[in-house]
Amino acid sequence: MTTVFTEHIAALSSGADPISDQVMDQVKIELRKVLRARGLLEQSPTILGYLGASWNDSGAIDDLVSDCYVRAIAKKLPGLKRCFAQSGSIDGIVVRNIKNFVWEQQKRANPVGHAVFQNSKQAAMALVENGQLICSSPASKVVGETEFRFEQAGSPATVEELKTAIDQAGISEIEQLAKVGESAQTQLAEVLASLSALGISGFNLKSLKDALLLLCKQSGIEDSHSRAFSDFHDEFAENVRTADQQGGYEQEESLRGLFDSAKREIDSLPRSEQVKKRLKRLLDHFQTGADADDQNAKQTVDDLAAKFEVGRSTIHEDRVFLGKLVERYVRGGNGDPNA
Repeated sequence: MTTVFTEHIAALSSGADPISDQVMDQVKIELRKVLRARGLLEQSPTILGYLGASWNDSGAIDDLVSDCYVRAIAKKLPGLKRCFAQSGSIDGIVVRNIKNFVWEQQKRANPVGHAVFQNSKQAAMALVENGQLICSSPASKVVGETEFRFEQAGSPATVEELKTAIDQAGISEIEQLAKVGESAQTQLAEVLASLSALGISGFNLKSLKDALLLLCKQSGIEDSHSRAFSDFHDEFAENVRTADQQGGYEQEESLRGLFDSAKREIDSLPRSEQVKKRLKRLLDHFQTGADADDQNAKQTVDDLAAKFEVGRSTIHEDRVFLGKLVERYVRGGNGDPNA
């Protein structure tokens, strides 16, 4: 196993502050291994909340690598240093952190899709265990392209064929699929067991997930991120009203004072200039319509990710960060909301 990460932590432990190309290249190598193993490498970066048609787009993979370094190494630095002091090697721990990062990112970027996939996987594997389905992969290596069959012959069903058959079989409580849980998996296993009688000879896991997501959307169940920034607009307006009630600003200066103060706080944060600039641009976007309750300010995370040319997960994290910052300011605090 590579020693790049161990050498990196050793240098940081000695007081140096290097983030070399070699370290970032190794993060990229490990990320690609994880994406390939989980069947994500051939899928659109949007599945993890990033812009781009494929992972061959430099912007998408570079954003992923940067975020991964922060969350798998930088934010876990104290623990990594302790482990290095005790054992002299932390490569295995960092690789595990990278795997966890991908898992968490997929869940964060698409919570409904993540839940539906996990429920589908567990429901299908339950039928494999009782002999009703045949799985093309060992249990530990089941990914989106893994095929499940009721019989050896026949082609895997298409997404539309699965959607039609599942709709015909009926899912009584489809909203349960939006959260990972035993009740959702039990219900789904019963539905899957009935598909053979409806002409389905087999399916792959990704097609099953996509069919179920179409049914979820048809029933009004969508990714909560699609409403996240609209909610942020309303949270901001409520904070402004709170500030007015507390007498923190003159009425006509309330919004200006709130935003100016938030920007000063951003300038003082220990963040890169690029991040600070993006946070202030996001505030500017919101400020243009907030005073008049402009509906254009109530854009979705996807809209804003496209506008600011960053991943939707980054916009979502910015939303949470800015919400905490403004709430903290209204309460009379200051500084980094993550401190």
